[in-house]
Amino acid sequence: MTIYFSATYSPEETVQRAREHTKPGKNRGYDLFFHNCEHFVIWFKTGVEESEQIDEFLKFLGNVSRRVKVKKIPVTDWRRG
Repeated sequence: MTIYFSATYSPEETVQRAREHTKPGKNRGYDLFFHNCEHFVIWFKTGVEESEQIDEFLKFLGNVSRRVKVKKIPVTDWRRG
């Protein structure tokens, strides 16, 4: 995946954004899928939250889920072991 941005912040602005964002009560916390370190860093520099790693992982999961065949087991059979 190639990420294209129309603008980026200067190094000084990027550092300032990072400092502001990491102050207590200023950020929404860490979330592996929606607000991880890659999201943070790209946002500091560009203003866009994006994680190529997560995008690729979610594509992988989608491909796996389409290939997996799940055998339906009635609840009564499952309880009997």
